[in-house]
Amino acid sequence: MNRHFQSLISALALIAMLFSGVVTIFSVTASPAFSKSSNANENSGRGASDKSDEDDDDDDDDDDDRDSRRNSRDNNSRGAVASSLGALNAAHANANARANAAANSRVGMIAIYKLAVEATAEASDALDDAKLALETFVMECGEGGSMLDATVTVEVVDAPDIEVSYCENILNEAAASNDGVDNFNAETYVEWLDGAVKDAEISAVAAKGLEDTALEAAANKVTNEDVVAALWDLLEPPTR
Repeated sequence: MNRHFQSLISALALIAMLFSGVVTIFSVTASPAFSKSSNANENSGRGASDKSDEDDDDDDDDDDDRDSRRNSRDNNSRGAVASSLGALNAAHANANARANAAANSRVGMIAIYKLAVEATAEASDALDDAKLALETFVMECGEGGSMLDATVTVEVVDAPDIEVSYCENILNEAAASNDGVDNFNAETYVEWLDGAVKDAEISAVAAKGLEDTALEAAANKVTNEDVVAALWDLLEPPTR
């Protein structure tokens, strides 16, 4: 969870700078790629028609025409992706360029977006962990829990090992790892775990909002799922 909060705070600070006037957001218009692709389609069609009456060269000419049309379609596809990305084409920059880009540059804003996505992933993981901890404790040590009668061996410094209740050991370890908490009982620990889930839910919502804000800042047009997918084709997805 520490990594989550560090990433979240870092991204939040940079986004706050962008929207508070400390730096200026500007738009970059991408140049259309492969603008002559439609002409290629027309030329290839005429080429196929002109050669239709020849005998020996028909197969070779047809192959050439198919290749030309295929290349034209590929060019059109790449051009459409570039056009849909707009300013987000700056994501072609490598990881080192993103790491060293100014926050108010297009590359820098895309780097902030990537950081925000990573923070969202970490927040989601933290929420999953908090829910699992609560569910596991209730299942094992709540009323009728599966581990109520279980014991564990605990090492004691300069003394023989001792056997203690499994659930009591969990409560003792939880109290020891939380400053300001003298002890837990089952009820107060469940309350604490439930509070941790609520805090993690708030953080997850905040992280997703930050991600959306970062994407809006980085793009110069309205985005959709296809645009985001094309963007992530250029970026390294966050590991989870």
